[in-house]
Amino acid sequence: LHVRSRRQRQMCIRDRLRNPRLTKLVVIYAVLLLAGAAVMVELEGLNFLDSFYFSVAAMTGTGWGDIVAKTDEGKVLVSFYSLFGMLAYFMIIEGVFAEVVRQK
Repeated sequence: LHVRSRRQRQMCIRDRLRNPRLTKLVVIYAVLLLAGAAVMVELEGLNFLDSFYFSVAAMTGTGWGDIVAKTDEGKVLVSFYSLFGMLAYFMIIEGVFAEVVRQK
């Protein structure tokens, strides 16, 4: 059994955070979330907080249904937005799991 010191664990976490691929994916995901929220403010007339909440639900595939797109343009946008968002979301999850496996 290999026991790591606190310093070794902290260095391991820092190394994981320095993974350029994972960092790029997280930045892309954040940009997609914010851009989607901004577009929904314009298309659907929602406030930014509701638009951000809607974007998170759409991009993770959760889709609770309490806020929905009402305009035709919004519905089309959300259809594609959800597909790309879920793809990015699963790529991040895959990257995190790959890092965990790589570190072991």
